[in-house]
Amino acid sequence: MSEVLPEGWCNLSLNEVVNHFQNGYAFSAKNYTSAGIPIVSMVHIGLNGIFNSNNKKQKFWDISKKEELSRYIVKSGDIIIAMTDVTPTMELIGRGCLVKSTFDYLLNQRVGLLKTKNDLVYKAYLAYYFNYDYWRLYCIGSSGLGAQANLGTTEILNGNLLLPPLPEQKKIAKILTSVDEVIDTTENQINKLKDLKKGMMNELLTKGIGHTKFKDSAVGRIPVAWECELLDNISKRGSGHTPDKKKPEYWNGGIKWVSLSDSFRLDNVYISKTDKEVSKLGIKNSSAVMHSKETVIISRDAGIGKSAILQDDMAVSQHFIAWNCGENLNNHFF
Repeated sequence: MSEVLPEGWCNLSLNEVVNHFQNGYAFSAKNYTSAGIPIVSMVHIGLNGIFNSNNKKQKFWDISKKEELSRYIVKSGDIIIAMTDVTPTMELIGRGCLVKSTFDYLLNQRVGLLKTKNDLVYKAYLAYYFNYDYWRLYCIGSSGLGAQANLGTTEILNGNLLLPPLPEQKKIAKILTSVDEVIDTTENQINKLKDLKKGMMNELLTKGIGHTKFKDSAVGRIPVAWECELLDNISKRGSGHTPDKKKPEYWNGGIKWVSLSDSFRLDNVYISKTDKEVSKLGIKNSSAVMHSKETVIISRDAGIGKSAILQDDMAVSQHFIAWNCGENLNNHFF
């Protein structure tokens, strides 16, 4: 990052603008309740820096315990930050957001709560800053190289903060907020279209187009002209394997190899790129096999059920089933 700052800006440590920082309480999962005071955790911190108030993993604590845990109360307008990350690409560590809610939360462990000096920093600006690449790279580099990335209080408070004058902070935050509002509107429209598509799929994949006569089958009522077949009867099933990772000659040989790290690619009908490649030698010396272009693959565990059509001849790990569709099964339909 350039050391030249705009006139009036300063480079401070986060510690210089924070009055108070604390980690959350170690709640015991066995004592969660079905209702009560909600617990704010890392699932509330979206990758877009927006507070996720409507998440399906919401946990609750006995409302009668609120008073004794008063020091862990999080209110609307507070800033929280992720101190732990278990995602493979460390997408969450160091990200923060401004809490927006009509009720209070309790702070879970490994989520940091910041109270700022309001005469120095505008909260919304700081929340956006926590999702800025420079800050994120600092957090990733400070979080250690273990299986789980962790940030301590010291690392967070020692991080540098580029700080414009307060009026400019407010203008920057206002501009970014207006963009977020457009994004939110667009995402709502996309979600409505997804719901529409889901309804259409339920209709088209069970009733087809223009059919008026139906019959009973093993999977329910279907058009009379349709058949219900076992998948193995109309396609060829295969799987894959992972070549020995201790033998470098088995890897980086130009053969695309679909693994769990490619799960995010199984959302767009086709898969053409993979995170890793294997060699012909790796294929020869393992149970991995080549699957031809147009084969349908389905994830069998992580991201279970996700599917895609291979755009090239590829191999897959043991975490996938591969189906070479026969003449009576169209791969796009499948």
